[in-house]
Amino acid sequence: MVKENLDEVVTSWLDVTNDSEQCDAVDERLAKRRRLEKGVSWFVDDSLGIMFFTFGKRPNQKLFPVHTEVACRYSSVITFYIDRTGLTRYPLFTKSEDAARLLMKWLYSQKLEVLQLEDDWEKIQAHATPNAAKEEDAALVELWVLADKLDIGALQNQVIKAIDDVYKDFEYVFPETIAVVYKITSGPCELRKLFVRITANDFERDNFIKEEKSYPREFLRDLVLLGFGRLGDNQFIYQDPDAFYVYDTEVDGTEDSEGESGEECDDWSDGKENVVEVVPEMPSSTRKVVHGLGLLLNV
Repeated sequence: MVKENLDEVVTSWLDVTNDSEQCDAVDERLAKRRRLEKGVSWFVDDSLGIMFFTFGKRPNQKLFPVHTEVACRYSSVITFYIDRTGLTRYPLFTKSEDAARLLMKWLYSQKLEVLQLEDDWEKIQAHATPNAAKEEDAALVELWVLADKLDIGALQNQVIKAIDDVYKDFEYVFPETIAVVYKITSGPCELRKLFVRITANDFERDNFIKEEKSYPREFLRDLVLLGFGRLGDNQFIYQDPDAFYVYDTEVDGTEDSEGESGEECDDWSDGKENVVEVVPEMPSSTRKVVHGLGLLLNV
């Protein structure tokens, strides 16, 4: 996020409401924590105190306390916000509380906890909700967008790596996850590009047909454009109209006949001159995408 563009957003941040009773309770807990942290040299400037990330709306708004120095160290957006407004509350514009918690943990550890990548994931899953994997995938997507708003590129890159690791471990991406990506992002962002290429890399026609209604239309468009973009001038998709002629009984035989060659009617073409051609050098992922273009375009 470019700092110059933040001027337009600051005004919307200034109307963050105060909940003094909740703040007092949190401040008391923080005072105890800070006494324990005295003498720890990692917090260079303790005078900056504590700020709060706010999540949700009143009356159910939640506060996430964080050392101001820590937040400013990794986010130029928060630094600009505090310098410009003087406020110590920053609203997290995300609908995912899991993403907010992942952000808090990362600020203090620079490590991203992904349960699906744990060695004992199967045991964890046995005691988790049925949609635990989907929910974690969605939280990672929300976290990437949140990190983008806060200008924390290192966290964005870790999220991309985690998504890739999960995909490589399970060789599957939930259509619902892609739907979340396209709902909370716009334009040709890196997160969209990642999921388009992952899908193209492991395109399975039968599975795609079963789940096609779950995919956003924009995603299908991007998938088609990726397929077209990978085609070279010598990779012919269309040559002559003959390949699309219907079976003519007067020319090709009677309705009860299999044709002079004895082949099924669906295969009346000689299979050489008027069929879709794909050169051997075409990558397998591209062939799969091209093979599915008819499906994606509903033709």
